[in-house]
Amino acid sequence: DNGDEAGTTSRSEDDAEADAEVAEEDWQEWDVCVSLFDNKRSASMEDNLDYMYKHFGFYLPDSEFLQDPEGLLKYLGAKLAYGKVPLHSAGDDANAKQFRSL
Repeated sequence: DNGDEAGTTSRSEDDAEADAEVAEEDWQEWDVCVSLFDNKRSASMEDNLDYMYKHFGFYLPDSEFLQDPEGLLKYLGAKLAYGKVPLHSAGDDANAKQFRSL
């Protein structure tokens, strides 16, 4: 099967999906006491958020509406550690994604 028929996928696509699923299962949960920027460990999640704000200007906007701040930090940590998605890129990086305000 070459994957040309509707509803079918090539073997390499199936392999890639299986590899992604296995890799995701092996992920270790991000420690919310560890800074997303420099891996400094704080005594608590609140201390870590305070540290990241003071040193990097990182904060959780509209935190009064955020139902799961711990889950958000774990998600961001996983994106950094496993998704290789940086939180910040230098302005002179031609490959950096640009986000503009509407």
